[in-house]
Amino acid sequence: MNKQYTITIEVTGGSEESVIRTSDGREWTVKGVVILADGGPSNLFTYFWNSPLIAAQAAVRACVEAAKQGNPVALQFYKCLLRSFMLATKAGEHPNIITPEELLSRWDAEDVKLGMESKKVSH
Repeated sequence: MNKQYTITIEVTGGSEESVIRTSDGREWTVKGVVILADGGPSNLFTYFWNSPLIAAQAAVRACVEAAKQGNPVALQFYKCLLRSFMLATKAGEHPNIITPEELLSRWDAEDVKLGMESKKVSH
């Protein structure tokens, strides 16, 4: 029999923190949330709360942990994500010409053009 699993995210306007609870009784208080889900054409769900930097750092930390633990599903997700970013930004067109540092500099310059503050992500 399939048991339903639920995830509840509680956010309070004006607060930096949100609470994530799961139906198995676990709970996290976090400061950055991003949820992405794709159900096909015209069915894309995106949700962002509070700090994009903290959410991005969580994604990096999760990737590192997936590699340490050898989680094949998570590793495949991060490989697909990186490949998609490379294709979307055209960084993969000439893989022997651009270095990771050059790509980061390009992205930082684009952030400045868009008026976004570039911040270093700690690993």
